[in-house]
Amino acid sequence: MVGIIAALVEREGREEGEGKKERGR
Repeated sequence: MVGIIAALVEREGREEGEGKKERGR
């Protein structure tokens, strides 16, 4: 179960991370 949650968090984190990096710059 933890692996599934981690995978979802990683996908969401990558999408949000990219957007935050663009906004930050």
